[in-house]
Amino acid sequence: MGTYGEPIGLRLHPEPDGTHILKVKTPSGEEIEVAFSPASAIQILQVLQRGIVAQWERKGPTPSFPVLDVDDVDLAHGQGTTELLVQTRQIGYAILVASNSTLGKIKLEADRALALRGARKTLM
Repeated sequence: MGTYGEPIGLRLHPEPDGTHILKVKTPSGEEIEVAFSPASAIQILQVLQRGIVAQWERKGPTPSFPVLDVDDVDLAHGQGTTELLVQTRQIGYAILVASNSTLGKIKLEADRALALRGARKTLM
């Protein structure tokens, strides 16, 4: 495994063009700024979130993620497809586009969440 720089800072707001700036301390001790595009930021976030979730599944409590309060769920019909339409307090409506496999997992996890909520109420 090679030697890597260490992130030491991230600007809280992107540049006017959407570019994000990360401050890194190199192995030699030099501090540099690394710019990455909005598309790269999304990819980085996706990879980090997947890694955090995988680590959580192995080790412990759920990390802190943004929360969406879901008020309603319905179906969204498109050209030859049906997806989930979700209404949230924070962003309004969003369509969840998912494979059949992922929809099955959503159903399974929703059933598990309901069962755990029921078990906790029974214990109280």
